[in-house]
Amino acid sequence: MRKLILLVLLCLGGSLSINAQVGGLYSQYMFNGLVINPAYAGSIEDAMSFTAFYRDQWAGVDGAPQDLTLSAHGPFGKNKKVGLGVFLENNREGLTNWYNFFASYSYKFELQNNATLSAGLQGGASLLQANLLEGDAPDGQVFDPALGFESAWRPNFGAGLYYYSDRLYIGVSVPYILEQRSIRDKDGVEISLNQGARTRQYLLTGGYVFPINDNLKLKPSALLRVFQGGYDPVVADLSASLFIREAFSLGITYRTGAEIGAVVFMLGYRAPNGLRVGYAYDNSFDDISRYTSSHEVLIGFDLSRSDKGVLSPRYF
Repeated sequence: MRKLILLVLLCLGGSLSINAQVGGLYSQYMFNGLVINPAYAGSIEDAMSFTAFYRDQWAGVDGAPQDLTLSAHGPFGKNKKVGLGVFLENNREGLTNWYNFFASYSYKFELQNNATLSAGLQGGASLLQANLLEGDAPDGQVFDPALGFESAWRPNFGAGLYYYSDRLYIGVSVPYILEQRSIRDKDGVEISLNQGARTRQYLLTGGYVFPINDNLKLKPSALLRVFQGGYDPVVADLSASLFIREAFSLGITYRTGAEIGAVVFMLGYRAPNGLRVGYAYDNSFDDISRYTSSHEVLIGFDLSRSDKGVLSPRYF
């Protein structure tokens, strides 16, 4: 198992040269952990977890990002130390359309004080589609109809580490290690992508649950994204969530960044049978907030694999 951790650390250490495109952006990232860290697979004790996300960034604006994600993961093996997961993701932005298909594997190491360290890898492929004829050509020119609709498959993989206990979690990951900046048309001509380029990003997440009383829990959390170049070389999500009777949650996030900076308001509910629903409203800092806003909806279900039901409430 040491070899697995060394491989994960090597992958992480070799991917600090990253860029400014964020791919899928999720305000409720703390409940969509598999998409940002493969080591999250199987972290829900004795349960299969299913989650669907839909995000409409700058609703009503032509070409604005739209993201849809379906994911599932759970623990496997005699001692539940192996985690397996899969997610399907669609990112639409401008003239480009990404389809991501990835499978995740994690292995867990039990530590002192009921803590767990999980090392994870993921592999899969991305289908990039670009409808180049929908773009605006320079004045006095027209696009060559031969360009038409281009598409290309690109393999990719990611790695991560995830440490968690009943109250604390810390994760580090690189979801997409291979950079994808262009596609080739049917004649083999390389076409650079200004919109939709998929480049590496380094993610650091963490959070802690503070019990206030039997009915209230406070959880501060953070997500740090590091990019190379672009308008936002570093983007931080600083969040605080209040859990009420381990069923309802209220949250607020301050997101930095010139392009995607916002204040986010979140609502959530978890039913005793494992059903989870959530909603996030983003109010951007830039001038576009006068005309539009961003919305995100979460629907999930934790399916217990034991007669006792899902043993612990979902804080992350």
